[in-house]
Amino acid sequence: MQLKRYQTEALERLQAYLEACRTLDPAAAYAKATEDAEAAGRLGGGRKYVPLGEVPFVSIKIPTGGGKTIVGAHALKLAAEATGTDTPLVLWLAPTDAIRRQTAEALGNPRHPYHEALEDAFGAGRVRVFDLAEKDRIRPPDIAQGVCIVVSTMQAFVKEKRQKYDVYRDGEVLEAHFVPLPPGVPPGMDARADDPSRPAASFANLCVLHRPVIVADEVHHAATDLAWKTLASLSPRAIIGLSATPKGANNVLWAVRATELFEEEMVKLPVELTEYPAGQCPWSMPVLAALGRREKLEQLALAEWDGGRGAPWLRPIALFQAQSDVKGDEERVTAGRLRKFLVEEAGRSAEEVVVVTGEQKELDGKDVRDPKCPVRIVITVDALKEGWDCPSAAVLCSVGNIRSETAAVQLLGRVMRQPGAKRRKTPELNRAYAFVVSDGFGAAAAALAAGLRQRGFDEAEAERAIRPEPPVLGGPDGIFGERPDAVRLPPEVYCAVAAALPAEVRVVANVDGGASIGVGADLSADAAKAVADALERAGGDSATALAAQWRAKHAAARRRAEEEEAAPCRKRRIVLPSLAARLKEDQEVLLFGTDDAYSEICEGFAEFLPAVLPEGAFRMERSGDEFQLFLDGEAIQYKMASGGMQTEFAGEGFGTQVDEGHVVNALDRLTPNAFISVAEKRGWIARIVAGLMAGGTPPDTLFGHRHALAGVLRRELEKACAAARRKAYQMVFRIGGCDAATPELRWEEAEAFALDAAFADSFGAGLGMYDGSYLFQKHFLGRWRVPAFDGAKPHGEGEEFGCACLIDAHPAVATWLRNPANHPGAFRLPVAGGWFYPDFVGELADGRFFAIEYKGEMLASTPDTVEKTAVGKLWAELSAGRCVYATVVKRDAGGRDVRTQLDRLFRPTKA
Repeated sequence: MQLKRYQTEALERLQAYLEACRTLDPAAAYAKATEDAEAAGRLGGGRKYVPLGEVPFVSIKIPTGGGKTIVGAHALKLAAEATGTDTPLVLWLAPTDAIRRQTAEALGNPRHPYHEALEDAFGAGRVRVFDLAEKDRIRPPDIAQGVCIVVSTMQAFVKEKRQKYDVYRDGEVLEAHFVPLPPGVPPGMDARADDPSRPAASFANLCVLHRPVIVADEVHHAATDLAWKTLASLSPRAIIGLSATPKGANNVLWAVRATELFEEEMVKLPVELTEYPAGQCPWSMPVLAALGRREKLEQLALAEWDGGRGAPWLRPIALFQAQSDVKGDEERVTAGRLRKFLVEEAGRSAEEVVVVTGEQKELDGKDVRDPKCPVRIVITVDALKEGWDCPSAAVLCSVGNIRSETAAVQLLGRVMRQPGAKRRKTPELNRAYAFVVSDGFGAAAAALAAGLRQRGFDEAEAERAIRPEPPVLGGPDGIFGERPDAVRLPPEVYCAVAAALPAEVRVVANVDGGASIGVGADLSADAAKAVADALERAGGDSATALAAQWRAKHAAARRRAEEEEAAPCRKRRIVLPSLAARLKEDQEVLLFGTDDAYSEICEGFAEFLPAVLPEGAFRMERSGDEFQLFLDGEAIQYKMASGGMQTEFAGEGFGTQVDEGHVVNALDRLTPNAFISVAEKRGWIARIVAGLMAGGTPPDTLFGHRHALAGVLRRELEKACAAARRKAYQMVFRIGGCDAATPELRWEEAEAFALDAAFADSFGAGLGMYDGSYLFQKHFLGRWRVPAFDGAKPHGEGEEFGCACLIDAHPAVATWLRNPANHPGAFRLPVAGGWFYPDFVGELADGRFFAIEYKGEMLASTPDTVEKTAVGKLWAELSAGRCVYATVVKRDAGGRDVRTQLDRLFRPTKA
């Protein structure tokens, strides 16, 4: 399973912290790992560390739907290596028994991505997963020969009087694990009740013996002093917390933004929320509205699928949350009652509807992604809580009265996720829909936004994620299709004007006897005037105020529609060429990015790999009969598991005799690299090991510290790969004067960047928009859809914003786009480290295209800026005058301001 970019970044941050813990105490390592501006900006006031003894303990914040479990699976390898073991015991703590069972099943399923990730990390056949109830099946060879993961809940350990609970109970089944120990009770272990000189054969003592790596899912649930004391008593190697809403004592190391999930197609946004007032409408109304929405989405999905010629098959699923069955309460909408309504009154076939509850598991064995599967509706009661996913879920309906934002957000999380899905061309298919009954929200959108902030969204992201829609109350079948903005008329006003309303006005009767009249931009001017006139003739302050409201809303709707149609993206199409390179040795091979060049050009790493490790990177000093290890000049904080090095050697299968070959084999396994050949890497490792042994370090000592040494070797390999990647990039794109390939521009639409209406529709709630008062006139997406700028002021105003204003006002510019970094369709150019997204792109009035990067004074001459400028100019040079590029600064070396730099860039070329 390919990790998403934000998941990889979070794991890199975790790895840096764990590596720092080798030579620093956990608090100092945390301070070092979070001292950069990016980490500080993400963590804000949450950047603080609460020590847990000497145990490295940090948490990663990942919003709901971001794949916490797969991150946890990959984190195990990092924690194991950083703490010096190939065969860790893992204690995976789930928040509830239901999630514990689900997690154990997923981690233990050989075909599940979680298990595949573990086997990729630790080796095929070396991963064993146990539910806590199966802990007595663990045998010493299981731990010695592979990674053992025990899935439990925190509640199984956190008890004031722990001796009476199962994990602390002495027994015979685990006795074999403690036989090799010397006489006495090791520190941290409980003694046997009948023999205080021997350790109890309990699971808790087994944890102390092998010092587990602990993964705490939903770690915010474990925020008590007793919980921390309990975890520390298990002598863990490290504790890794995962949560959408970690608390202060959870030591948050890195925070993933909700926008990153949207960019990686992990969640559907925005959420279109329709709230039905409790007691003012029958429960069937939101049910019918949800059915209507689901059916419309299915038609859109079928149109995209186009009989197998278009997008992948998709059948949207509607999730209905029924009420629990309470004896004697006949008014409750239970799962059975809801199913009966759907089949007998709403006309759905019985095979389309399944029920998923604690007793009924009708979705088991069914794959809703299979076109042959008839399921379109899933009814549940509690299964929509944390840990339950239904692929293809798009519409949620809750018939129970939701009184808390927490409950509402738990429900929304089910339809916001889109496991395994890809963003669709049709915007409606990229959104989530919710129809709920509630009297507890107040302002529903505001309350749900607050709830999303409790699920990992920041304030701006949460507000953008919720799009409130007015409920449709009434109508022949309870649904009314797409609802425009509306003016709600009380019964007395509606009765007075009903006969005078034009036929083209959309009218929906409300249960109170009034009606809602639609304010659509498609209404003719005569119809709009007729409604306003009828309201004014009705007389009374209420009707007069409603007439004014109608005029204002209709005028606003017309303005919005006109501006939408006037946006450049609706009238013109910009095709920007991509930069590529054609290999001279094989003219058929086109390279579009650095990784392509790296794979094709790099023939070996010998010139980039050091013959000896850098001074101070890895040093052993003898102190009597022992060695002390120093990494980067600092003494390593190395803690060996109980049983010492002898146990570690035995686990490798060669007793206690270690030679140079064993060390090389272990280091080779611990330093995977996709680009260097096995023979070249192994030869280099062998030379490094031979040099260390020649310096007086015996092989058993090197083997005992193999993980620390492997970390140094991985760092050198990464540096070599970066150097090789940069050289390959320079050779291919001629930035450094080499000439292995011929750069060229690709204008063909399949290889170029097409900016058009479809591109505009791909912008959703996951992308922040500028919301200041300045109205841009020429922005490609229209004046209301300008991606946000970087800046210190409330609306992102700053130097970048000022440059945008000058571009927008420049007479040579026909249209321009604030080019969003990392958006799938955004314009980009290759650089040695990946991709470069210029801040602004667009078209000039004379038909030429432009790309502009704005840099502040502090970044104007950095190597990164120099590289971006070089590739931008190459792109322009290859265009034969059709494209221009500039890196613009506040004042350039010639003293020219931004306006003058733009004038020079946009100046017409001489014929």
